[in-house]
Amino acid sequence: MSWAERFSRFFARQRNAFALVIALISGFFLFQMRHLEIYTQFLDLLPRNHPFIHTYETYREVYGNANTVVAAIVVRDGDIYRPEILRAIQKLTSELDSSVVPAEVNAHPASYYVTPKGIVASAVHALVTFADRLFHPSTAVEADTGVDHNLVTSLTDRTARDARVQLDGTLISPQMVEQIPEDEAGLNALREKVRRNPSVFGVLVSLDEKAALVRASFVETRLDYGALFKHLQQAKRDVEKEFPVEVYVTGQPLLFGWAYAFATEILLVFASTLAVSVLLLWAYFRRFYGVFLPMSGAAVNVIWGLGFAAWFGFNLDPLVLVVPMLITARAISHSVQFVERFYEEYEILGDKNEACIRSMAELLLPGTLAILTDVFGLLTIGLATIPLMSKLGLLCAFWATSILVTEMLLNRLLILYLPAPRERLHRISPLTARVLARAAKIVVSPAGATAVVSLFAIQTGVCFWLALEVPVGDNRPGTPILYPNSEFNVAAREIANRFYGLDDLLVIAHSNALGRVYAPDSFKFIESLQRAMETDENAGGSLSLVDLQKSTSRLFHNGDPRWAMWMQTTSEIAGISYLMETSVPAPGILDPYRSRDSASLAVRIFYRDHRADTVSAAIARLEEFTREVRLDGSLAVRLVPGQRAWWRRQRWVDALLGPPRPTLEVSEASGPGAARKPVDIPAGLTHYETPDGFGLDVRHPSLRAPYELWIKTPGQDYALQPSGTWLKDGVELRWAAGSIGVLAAANQEIEVSHGLSLAIVFAATFGVLLLSYRSLILSLITLASLASGSLAALAMQSVLNIGIDVNTLPVQAIGVGLGVDYAIYLVDRIIQERTRMPTRDAAIQHAIRTTGMAITFTASTLVVGIAFWIPISSLRFSAEMSLLLSVLMVVDALGAILLVPAIMHLLPARLLGRLA
Repeated sequence: MSWAERFSRFFARQRNAFALVIALISGFFLFQMRHLEIYTQFLDLLPRNHPFIHTYETYREVYGNANTVVAAIVVRDGDIYRPEILRAIQKLTSELDSSVVPAEVNAHPASYYVTPKGIVASAVHALVTFADRLFHPSTAVEADTGVDHNLVTSLTDRTARDARVQLDGTLISPQMVEQIPEDEAGLNALREKVRRNPSVFGVLVSLDEKAALVRASFVETRLDYGALFKHLQQAKRDVEKEFPVEVYVTGQPLLFGWAYAFATEILLVFASTLAVSVLLLWAYFRRFYGVFLPMSGAAVNVIWGLGFAAWFGFNLDPLVLVVPMLITARAISHSVQFVERFYEEYEILGDKNEACIRSMAELLLPGTLAILTDVFGLLTIGLATIPLMSKLGLLCAFWATSILVTEMLLNRLLILYLPAPRERLHRISPLTARVLARAAKIVVSPAGATAVVSLFAIQTGVCFWLALEVPVGDNRPGTPILYPNSEFNVAAREIANRFYGLDDLLVIAHSNALGRVYAPDSFKFIESLQRAMETDENAGGSLSLVDLQKSTSRLFHNGDPRWAMWMQTTSEIAGISYLMETSVPAPGILDPYRSRDSASLAVRIFYRDHRADTVSAAIARLEEFTREVRLDGSLAVRLVPGQRAWWRRQRWVDALLGPPRPTLEVSEASGPGAARKPVDIPAGLTHYETPDGFGLDVRHPSLRAPYELWIKTPGQDYALQPSGTWLKDGVELRWAAGSIGVLAAANQEIEVSHGLSLAIVFAATFGVLLLSYRSLILSLITLASLASGSLAALAMQSVLNIGIDVNTLPVQAIGVGLGVDYAIYLVDRIIQERTRMPTRDAAIQHAIRTTGMAITFTASTLVVGIAFWIPISSLRFSAEMSLLLSVLMVVDALGAILLVPAIMHLLPARLLGRLA
């Protein structure tokens, strides 16, 4: 008697004890579910260990964060220089600057503010509206928008100033639009003010003067994305109704708001998938067991998963709800395998309990192996240093592990307690049986097996070539989460085409010597950076304090363009800055351009989109500039990245071995005015102290983390230098913040995590199979089937130009884990049947006709259950993930039924051991 049969009989004898334990745990998790929350936290999307994110978090309170909403008012005819258009800008600015979402606005569900396009979208929206009326909780209370009032800008806001020099030589900067002009002369004067102001023209007013921009930043910790979405959509409607304009609104907070708006639709789609699964189960089994067992196990599986999330305080992000749903679908698939085997055994034995024990024993090993491979695949999601991925990986790994109990044990318990089926006949689909019988004959014939292997080899090779071209990050304008014709993406295109750009890269020019950034050579350094970055064809323009100083200098010389330059001494530059600051009644007018402690200046480069190519090109250009142009001080310290060997060119290798060790580069001047000379630092040295008391430390906090430079100045503790560069009295560049910098950090982390997760899940799957079956050949055959499906999905991503990002990464990981299940079940059945059948080919044919039936049904159930997302989902992300998963499931099922048996047939007997 095998260990699996001994455990199965022990389980049957102790059924009451197992039932009590499962019931108690399920009750505990059901009780915990009352604490479950579904919301998006922006900081959870950032790789917190990345140097770019260190820079972002250091300066987000100084120069603003990436949680910015951008709204454009576009006139229907003429230009913006009309009283009613200026009043529209003023009203929209006031709405974005409001701290409160009115109760009457917040009372409606978010779907109320969605305008569907097309017949299908309108029908789906009608169902969503009906569901919201029935189930939407009351939210008729005021909510906080979380707006940062100091970071709201528009043509009519106090931040838009018109600097001018009076007859007595004093500089004043009144508000550009103190009162809306009503006559032609006043409107023409405003036009001239806008055109000569570099911080307004092209930034807040489009170059064709047909559109105006309103920007507002929001504090992450105070942000209610759902309420803010309602507020912005209502403001858009009000302005468009009252004035002859079109309003386009976009930005990261609004994107999360759209996810909330479609939350009910997502749940309805899941419910529809569940209904389709029930219908398919009934159509296949035509028996109570065939529907009740999978669905009851799935329900308990959901309770365990959601209860675990609530117990650990994990929030569920609306955009990744698809991942737990797929795990539950996989739980149904495992249950179908068992029910199918149970009916097969019950037809032979006629004893319900014995059939349950026999089928449980035969499926215990393959079921456990399949779930373990799922768990390994899901755990790899957590390898990313992005908090959302870490939490999702742990949650989904537990969710999948719970299938061992909620399906593999609970199903058996229910059969033991329920009455025996009335009929012993095992019903199968005649059409499916004929197809599988034909497939079985093909793979056990030399010509057929050779053709199958050849076709899969060609498919794998083509898909591998295409998979190399899969982009990392967004590779389409706007957001890939929504369709191109969605309000969000239309707004993104409109704004990008009319203004400098929607996305910005923030670079900080910092000096440890306070005021050093106001030196003439520092200004020259910053302007050189701006000109270098503007050579990028995707850059729309740039803005810094240097530009404002040049325009102010020109004002003092009667507007002569030859005087558009900065001053020639530090004191003059600081003096002009002081005049600019004091010319405005409201404090903080220069806050977007400089820090109040005079330690840093901000440089913003605007980009027309945030496609992966745009982001990587911007960072590459910035890195090239910092290598070639440096404004060093008397003591300069830099971490020089380590050289990469040819086999370390893929970044995911760093996640396994750690990044290459950098070199500490130190140069120092012997005295004032002397040239700096390199200091001889031994290779591999991680600590160094200068004669005048400065301490330099190279630290590596963890395997995945980058090397860090820590500096100790006399009388101070060690402090982290995120840029990897430190200058005693020079000017260093700290980068990269802004939306481009945040995306660059996320893309680099995802690139590492994606390659690492694929490598680990393949290695873990191979290890589990090797330990279980103790056959190198069987393990490699199973991996061949897995590779064909995974490469097919990646090839589809490449063809559809779907990038690997925070949203698609977990779906890819779960797809790899799920895909190997089919092959495991079939290989195990062949091993079992080989002990009963006279030949290897007979065992293969029997396994295809029996286990192949369950594989065909579970794959088709998953595909049919998610395929209808494609035409009805308002989220492009859901539709595309449905397509990718459908391809993955189909190819994996075909690989299990055709490729695995064909390879087994072709291999010589000496390589197959017990299968010979």
